[in-house]
Amino acid sequence: MPRPLDELLSSLNENQRTAVTAPLNSRICVIAGPGTGKTKVLVSRVAHLLLHDQIPPQQIIVTTFTKKAANEMVSRLRLVLQDTDIDVNRLMVGTFHSICYRIIKKYGHLIGLEGFTIADEKDSIHLLEECLEKIGKNPQQNDDEKQDTKRYRAKISSLKSRAITPIVFKKSHSDEYLSSLYETYQESLTAAKLLDFDDCLVRCHELLLQYPVLNFVKSVLVDEFQDTNEIQLQLMYEFAKGHPSDQNLQNNVLIVGDPDQSIYGFRDAQVGNFKKMVTFYENKGLSCTTILLEENYRSTAGILDFSESIMRQQKSRTIKNLRSQKNATYKPVIASLKGSEQEGRWIVYQIETLLSLPGQPLRHEDIAILFRAAYQTRAVEQELTRRGIPYLMLRGKAFWDRKEVVVFMDYLRVVSNESDRLALVRTLNYPKRGIGEKAMKLIENELQNSANSVHQTLVAFCKSGQLSSKTKEGLSAYLGLIERCREHLDHYEMTHDKSLLERLSSELLRDSGLQTEFEDDSNKMLNITEVQRQLLDFEPQDEQIELFVGGSENDQADDPFNHIQKFVQAIGLYESEESAQSKEKSTSRITLSTIHGSKGLEWHTVFVPGLSEGVLPAGFAIADNSEQSADEERRCFYVATTRAKTLLYISSYIEEEGKWGRKPIEAVSRFLTKIKPDMISEFQSAICSKKDLISLYQLMAREYDETFDIDQFASMYKLKLSEFVRGKSNIDLSNLSAGFVSARKTNAIASSVFETNRRPAPRSAISRVSKAPTKQKGFNPPRQITSSSSKAPSYVRTTAPTVPKATKMAPPYIPDRRRAPAYIPNRKAP
Repeated sequence: MPRPLDELLSSLNENQRTAVTAPLNSRICVIAGPGTGKTKVLVSRVAHLLLHDQIPPQQIIVTTFTKKAANEMVSRLRLVLQDTDIDVNRLMVGTFHSICYRIIKKYGHLIGLEGFTIADEKDSIHLLEECLEKIGKNPQQNDDEKQDTKRYRAKISSLKSRAITPIVFKKSHSDEYLSSLYETYQESLTAAKLLDFDDCLVRCHELLLQYPVLNFVKSVLVDEFQDTNEIQLQLMYEFAKGHPSDQNLQNNVLIVGDPDQSIYGFRDAQVGNFKKMVTFYENKGLSCTTILLEENYRSTAGILDFSESIMRQQKSRTIKNLRSQKNATYKPVIASLKGSEQEGRWIVYQIETLLSLPGQPLRHEDIAILFRAAYQTRAVEQELTRRGIPYLMLRGKAFWDRKEVVVFMDYLRVVSNESDRLALVRTLNYPKRGIGEKAMKLIENELQNSANSVHQTLVAFCKSGQLSSKTKEGLSAYLGLIERCREHLDHYEMTHDKSLLERLSSELLRDSGLQTEFEDDSNKMLNITEVQRQLLDFEPQDEQIELFVGGSENDQADDPFNHIQKFVQAIGLYESEESAQSKEKSTSRITLSTIHGSKGLEWHTVFVPGLSEGVLPAGFAIADNSEQSADEERRCFYVATTRAKTLLYISSYIEEEGKWGRKPIEAVSRFLTKIKPDMISEFQSAICSKKDLISLYQLMAREYDETFDIDQFASMYKLKLSEFVRGKSNIDLSNLSAGFVSARKTNAIASSVFETNRRPAPRSAISRVSKAPTKQKGFNPPRQITSSSSKAPSYVRTTAPTVPKATKMAPPYIPDRRRAPAYIPNRKAP
């Protein structure tokens, strides 16, 4: 056995090793609970296929949920295989969408998709709005009801995720309007030579059904299987079909996932795909082996026991017995509070207490607060700002969605593709260059009806005499800029001289008027500079695909795209869940994130607020009144709790009045009502017991100070907790005992706190204080509170100071293109 593989296998536990060393001709279903080393299993399995089974890397497909996960896997494999001659870059690793588009670029011409590019979110919305205008108003809608473009787009996306084409939908459904819209939308995409995000999967599946272009593939691995939808399941079957001449090289699949972490039902992910896969292969006479990974390397036993007790409330579920590999353990801390403001103060007090421990065994970057919905962050952000604690919003507005970034990318699209009508229409009069609304309408009509390229049509129209001199002047300047930049791009394609790209982007920024438009905002200019830098640094990946068995060289198309087109495609291909700030360093800052945004991440200390009916579970899930919706909300809670490695805090609240137009929160979450009292605690035992505190220091590899007076600290912690959450105490924790390090001492410059905090002050500048409640007793799991139960008042409302904007270089963010940019005209359908 090769030495790298021997070393790798020796580091695995028994069940991991069983999955990794399974025969090549097998179907393995790995149920990997949180923190059980699923990535290690995937990496080791690929290494085993390469080294033991001698499978060439180009004959292995690995799908991941995100680009980040794909990059991490390749990096780990490169380290394992560094002493071999195996080229890891030849592996087909990526998201389903990126792999499918890679196949389409090579073989799409076989089904009429030669030269098709990716339509991003704003392209799809733009085309749908045009289609809605074309087919008219839905006769089922009221006259005063507006057409909801995003709702129709979601419906079409859902159809595509279930592999339902316009033809199939028309035959099997009675919604004639949606059928007509779906068909018209697909025709518009085809006319523009575009594939939307879902089309990458649907059209690739269509291609694979007709042509065996992947019959050389010998093994397929799928990560995060619980997040796959129907079309992705069907694609996995096609990826693994193999060549009919050798049954041992057919249907070789290893999938890794956890049904308990399936939280993307709103995107048509199907937790039932585990059972579907087993049934599919059994119907072919092929067995599937299920392997459970139950040794947890992330969390303490107290966290695992609590998390499992949540999931055991769900019916029809495989019981897990996750075993912690850590010696120390601490019970989760739970509190029931009176309003979201009080909850915010309780969370921040607990954070300050942890940060005040001498030697800081827990630091800012070790702590996260995970919310079911983004609107919950207000009260916590407000209190963090008031107490001077810096924080990072992990799921803020995506870098690639920012106005200045999107418009600059649109200009790059126009330069690189003379047929990109949508990007051209959006940039033609932005910034303003004297082209009025009437002229824009004439130009748009001409572009839609012309058989020539967009650029040729615009040049001819400029000479037609139909435009005013002012409009013609602005249009001529625009066309001249695009032509100059295209000359730079053509020269770059021949010489690969990066200085030509640099000149192109500099002229584009200056002569388009964008530099003048954004020069008063240093952040926006820095963001455009970052795009320019990434364009210069971009190196297209080797996307060669092995020629399929029985194919000829003519079956594979040459890559028709230039450098900028490849750059734009690379930005647009990846899942929007990878947010702009997910790569940003969180050093010396608390992390705030949605639960969905935290998936795959971990922290030593995690707070999960809002365990209240209407928050978690969410109001829409309660209204749905289905077991399926309740189960997905429960899994969401489970994902949040299993992000914690050492300490876990859970809080709920009730309130008499709803805030910001929302309904009142009248009951504690149903997920807490069946928790056993001996599994939880009112106070954090890690800072109330010398033994537990010492074990915390050991766990964090910090030295414990024997002179520290833990008894006094614990006494003051308990004494001040109830006062603090009621707003009656503004204590400085550094004064509680000798030798403390203040929670705010890390902020050398006070203003640095505010550079990362973005939340503006609420409209009302008046704080309202009511009579404080009596001191609360220890928390026991509450009974389910009905709508007729007494309601608790909301006690304190505070305001946050206005926070100045950050002034820092934008890092190389992960692409996210979920929303249409602000500069696009509002195109409402009648």
